[in-house]
Amino acid sequence: MRTVNYKGSIYVNPDAESLEGIGLSAEDAAEVMAQLMSNEAMQRRDELLQVAAIRIAPLLDAQDLGKATDDEVARLQAWKLYRIELNRIDKQEGFPALINWPVAPI
Repeated sequence: MRTVNYKGSIYVNPDAESLEGIGLSAEDAAEVMAQLMSNEAMQRRDELLQVAAIRIAPLLDAQDLGKATDDEVARLQAWKLYRIELNRIDKQEGFPALINWPVAPI
């Protein structure tokens, strides 16, 4: 179920046509849809950040204990950069309609 809270009202599974059909202006309907897209993008971002945290933790432990190999240090840096890029998706031009999702390190 897709929901969005807009100006004190909650819309469930909205689409622009149905929003206009219930009396919202075209501008308000577009804003509801943009908010929904933003919410969904941020939810996906948060899910990907959780994956990144899981990948970073053991690499960071190895580094903190002075046990990291050169490969682990390089992977840690790559995952940290990925996490930074994920955290900045809402700053991209065109957000939320256009998102250039960073690619996770291997």
